[in-house]
Amino acid sequence: MHRRCGKSRQPRARLSGSRPPRPGRSLWSRCMRSAALTLDPAATHPGFGAYGRRRRAGPGALTIAVGTIGPVAEALEWWPDYGSGPLWKKSGRGGEHVDASSLGLPADLVARLTAWNASYTADKLPLGGDGDSAWISQGIELLAKVRRNLSGRFEIIAAEPWWGAQDEWPDREIIAPVDGILGQFPDGSAVPLDLCQQLAEGIDEVFRTEVATQHPGWPSGSTTDGALVDICVRSGARSLEVVGRMFIDFGGEVFPFRALIERAESSISLDGFIGQVDDKTGNPPRLHGTFIIPVREDNQSAPRPELIAGHRRSPIEWTKVLSWSRATAR
Repeated sequence: MHRRCGKSRQPRARLSGSRPPRPGRSLWSRCMRSAALTLDPAATHPGFGAYGRRRRAGPGALTIAVGTIGPVAEALEWWPDYGSGPLWKKSGRGGEHVDASSLGLPADLVARLTAWNASYTADKLPLGGDGDSAWISQGIELLAKVRRNLSGRFEIIAAEPWWGAQDEWPDREIIAPVDGILGQFPDGSAVPLDLCQQLAEGIDEVFRTEVATQHPGWPSGSTTDGALVDICVRSGARSLEVVGRMFIDFGGEVFPFRALIERAESSISLDGFIGQVDDKTGNPPRLHGTFIIPVREDNQSAPRPELIAGHRRSPIEWTKVLSWSRATAR
């Protein structure tokens, strides 16, 4: 049953305005508007050209990637309490249901998703009461599995707060993209960079939250503010090596970073490195006009990153600065 605007007993946060309306009604005509799209005004750093980066804008704000790194994944929205849900997309006719079986999801996941969604009744969600915690918990689990399986192709937006338990940055920006890459590319292969920007955001978040407490040479009061991936290689059966440039202190300066990621059956771990740290202080370098290129020699199975600064090319000396891990469900 369609709910009238302004009559909901409990405010319902939205990331976008595409809650499936009644047939024939435009998504943009809803009286409950979405949070405005936020385009990062600092999406171009001097000397580097445009690049894609999202800033965390707090609950209820939908931000999008800006730049020329690669295609942005198509957005699907999670509304299990409408029609034949739970997956919907925007269309010229309003909200259009997406058949889960058409997305390349595993058959058993499609069957579980369909059965779970078919069991929806009006008292399942905590709108006028407590809702059905078991049904919601099952939905959170299914939502996480759908996100992992569709990572790189679709972004699944769950606007309502009760789906938020799995909508945390490690799941979205580390676990999901790593699982997607490991599922698509064989050992030893290079990963296209346009599939790595979401992972770059997760690596940046790990550095931002961990490096100051784990690395004595990190400058007091400094912070990272975005990352670009230059090399991404599947280095083993369950591992990735990611190399690139990380921005520091919002001034366009960068330092080389390296992340070694291991995916176990029920956990994920990341070791972080900074290149060319100061020998005396341990401070990261602050570089302008810098690039990292892969150099592959005949006797090497994987490319070796080299730093280009100005007209000079040099190997990168790495210093380990942090370790991070997280338990997961697979």
